[in-house]
Amino acid sequence: MDYSNWTVYKRGVISKRSPHVDLGEVRARELFAHFPSGAYIRYISDFDKAKDDIFYYVIKDGEFSMETIPSKTRNMVRRCMKGLSIKRVDVQEIINKGGYDVELSEHRRFERKGFASKVRNKEQWEKGMKDAQANGQEFWGAFCDGIVAAYAVTRVKDGMVDLVTWKCDYERFNNMYPSYGLVYVMTEYYLKQPGIRYVNDGNKSFTEHSEVQEMLISKFGYRKAYSNLHVIFKWWLKIIIVLLSPFEKYIKNNVLLSFIRMYKWSV
Repeated sequence: MDYSNWTVYKRGVISKRSPHVDLGEVRARELFAHFPSGAYIRYISDFDKAKDDIFYYVIKDGEFSMETIPSKTRNMVRRCMKGLSIKRVDVQEIINKGGYDVELSEHRRFERKGFASKVRNKEQWEKGMKDAQANGQEFWGAFCDGIVAAYAVTRVKDGMVDLVTWKCDYERFNNMYPSYGLVYVMTEYYLKQPGIRYVNDGNKSFTEHSEVQEMLISKFGYRKAYSNLHVIFKWWLKIIIVLLSPFEKYIKNNVLLSFIRMYKWSV
């Protein structure tokens, strides 16, 4: 087994490869021994299968242009592109021109919805952004008179592009539709690059707290790529999850909810 295909993230042993990559035989005992801090293993098989299922990724492939999106969305994109400059940039430009204010605005928005985690201070945020660039991730910004109205982080690998994150300052720039312009420009750019099969906004959320993926589907022609989710828990964690599963609707802790849904959605 190639251990370089795996990493530990928040106590989970997670595949580092794109969801369409076949990892071959996954030997749980060996993975847990190699990554002793991992409490569960998660990976994907049968990516983009024909049969509808509970678990999926949200992707965009095939033709993409102004003509392929709804007219209302097209108008919003054009309004954004008329008022904002959207471009791929060095991370330092995001840092120097107000990117942290966007981070804080996004945090406040999720806080109002009850899903915000602990906010990072500016030094922590800057370090995370610089580390992302050092790891080969790419940065995009939507600028209004030189100020960051929205930014995005992307990662190119295995012939696909991950939309790692994209954040907007809706408090100041909502009427300029920065997220619409940013998504359109990035999607168009990457799908025109040789060797890129699809743009990926990630898997179905285990906490189901975001409306972003439904927006991408309805307004930009993204689609659901149904896949098999595999999750293998260590015995003690599985016992806890099985005992808590009947009480899912009463649980407010997002970590526990994620575990329960991983357990229920996996094959």
